[in-house]
Amino acid sequence: MWKSLHRPSSDWREFLDLVRRTGDDVQGVEDRWHGKGATIVHWVNRGFTKPSPGRCDTWTAARKSVA
Repeated sequence: MWKSLHRPSSDWREFLDLVRRTGDDVQGVEDRWHGKGATIVHWVNRGFTKPSPGRCDTWTAARKSVA
């Protein structure tokens, strides 16, 4: 999908860095429910690069993949 937007890869890297900074480990929040920045980046990257929304199934993923 990202390629269809005709954006440079530097925009993609910047976007992922912004997403990473929303993680509980970066924000330092007490009520941790968003997950670690690296995990969020993993799922965002997966959602944008895999051919099917079914590839983003966090309900059946291993716990370490969604924490």
